[in-house]
Formats: sequence, C-alpha cells, structure tokens
Amino acid sequence: MKHLALFLLILSLSFCKSTAVKIDKQVSQQQERTEENYTINEKMEIIPRQIIKIDKDEAGIDYLKLLPGDKTVFKYSYKKKINDKTLMDAGYTQNIYFEIDGDVKNLDLKDDELKKVNLIAQIYGFRNAVLMPVNKGSLSIKIVDDKTIELEIHIDDSYKNILQKHIKQLIKV
Repeated sequence: MKHLALFLLILSLSFCKSTAVKIDKQVSQQQERTEENYTINEKMEIIPRQIIKIDKDEAGIDYLKLLPGDKTVFKYSYKKKINDKTLMDAGYTQNIYFEIDGDVKNLDLKDDELKKVNLIAQIYGFRNAVLMPVNKGSLSIKIVDDKTIELEIHIDDSYKNILQKHIKQLIKV
C-alpha cells in the first residue's frame, strides 16, 4: 500500500506545471521575413543578472544601457528595412525592454503596473530617436513548461511612435 501511495504521489508531481524558469545564461532567438519591399528582423533576448539604466549624454539626451545587476532583462527588437538600396534613411528599429526580479515566473501586468518592470520603448528611424517609458498596455508572461516561456505585450494605441504594438513570442530557454 505504501508503494502504491508513493507511486501515485510521484505520478501526480510529474504532471505539475513548472511555475518558474531559471535563466543562467543569455537566451536569444531571431527570425527574418520579407513583406512587400521590406525585410523584417525580429529578435528576442533574455539577459540574466542585468538591470536597465537610463542616463543622459552631454547634450541632455536620454539613452539606455544595461548594467550588471540582480534582475533578468527581456529585450525585443524589431527592425524594418526597405530593400531599395538607393534610399539612405529607410529603416526603422524598435526595442522594447523590461526587467523582472530573478527567475522568470507567471506574470500579468496592466497599465500603471508596467512601471514595476520598467517597460521602455526605444525607437530609431526616419531621422529621429525616441526613448519612452510605457505605462499604458499589458504584459503577460506564462510558463508553458520548464523550457518554454510565452511572452505577450500589448502597447496602447496612444503611443504613436511605436509601430509594433502587439508582440507575442514563444521563447525556448
């Protein structure tokens, strides 16, 4: 009888879903596709033991940098480049950053709660550069299994400079 109870306990634990994923090293996955006359490159990175820091340069312009720290930083990059080589300033780059404490866990945040993870949009293109905190929208992290994370970000339409407002990624770690 004890063996049966032990067997049932082990069996039930094997069906339990993981509630956290430990990230020991940087994770990166990338995909490229062509749409009309553009090449789109999307890259998702998870960078452990870093923090996001916003500084100002000598001209008073904000810039973002990653420094060693105790957080896990997520970085989503979206690059859109026109395939016409005769056009000089025909590209657009958007980076979305946020940071979480330690291991990756299930998380659902909305609007002002996004300040908890320091959600920031960084945009380059069309002769301008913008760095802005995002506090209207939502962010969801779901642990699918011990090797897969589902990330979904919705950025409110009021952020006019941000082209890629809905991001959904399955990340293999």
